[in-house]
Amino acid sequence: MTVCVAMTVCVVVAMTVCVVVMTVCLVAQATEALLAHSTILQDKDQEIDTLREKLCSREAELGSLREELQSFRSQGKPSYSSLESEVCKVRAERDSLNQQLLNTIQHKVVLSQEVDAWQEDMRLLISQQVQQQAEEKESKRKGLQRTRSMRVRGERGKGFFSSLFKGDE
Repeated sequence: MTVCVAMTVCVVVAMTVCVVVMTVCLVAQATEALLAHSTILQDKDQEIDTLREKLCSREAELGSLREELQSFRSQGKPSYSSLESEVCKVRAERDSLNQQLLNTIQHKVVLSQEVDAWQEDMRLLISQQVQQQAEEKESKRKGLQRTRSMRVRGERGKGFFSSLFKGDE
């Protein structure tokens, strides 16, 4: 029995050693896994810290943009919709002015044509008057030549017939 007990003790000791070795292996594996997870967790913590810093930075930037926008609005700057309506008004005014300009140009063309017609009429009228005056001068000159031709030279004051009857005196 002593041999059996010794064997049983040996088996129990061997089993205990196996359990201890297995436990040590499991603890080593668990420690290794914990270290790996710890490293991963540290990396994730660093990433979280970096993201938190970025978030804080962005929040600060957003806050400064809000302040800038608020100061922009408080300075009486018009909103987008009011600017849009102002642009529409300006476009309508521009179109109206363009139409007025077009009407003015058309009126100027009509007036220019009337002036050209008036100038042509005046040119013709003046030409006719000059021609008429020239004809009147010519007819007066011819009339004077006829009356002179009826007189004999050297006898002024006597007419044509008086020179014919000269001997009667």
